[in-house]
Amino acid sequence: MEIKLNREKFEKILEDTGLSKKDLYDVIQERYEFSIGYKAFHKLLINSVSWKLSYAQAISETLETPILEIFEWRKETIWKKR
Repeated sequence: MEIKLNREKFEKILEDTGLSKKDLYDVIQERYEFSIGYKAFHKLLINSVSWKLSYAQAISETLETPILEIFEWRKETIWKKR
């Protein structure tokens, strides 16, 4: 399974809360104490690296938004047809 941030919905929710991406990062770091730098966090937000469910859950909880509202789940094909 792969999860991907719906950036359009995320940006709207972030705008509605009045938080910047850096503010969100700071809140999540304080609350969850993840060992992730801001640059790596930003790469998550632009979907250039794979998401870990723990980060997705932390963002969802911090923004008080259901996880399925801002993340899309996609099942990747593991076995290729031969």
